[in-house]
Amino acid sequence: MVNRPLSRFLLSMPAPGLLTQQYRQPI
Repeated sequence: MVNRPLSRFLLSMPAPGLLTQQYRQPI
């Protein structure tokens, strides 16, 4: 799986917390 590249991309965004939560737990 590609978790490392995703983490970096999400961190680059202004809202990493919101994105990470959605990616981790798809609502």
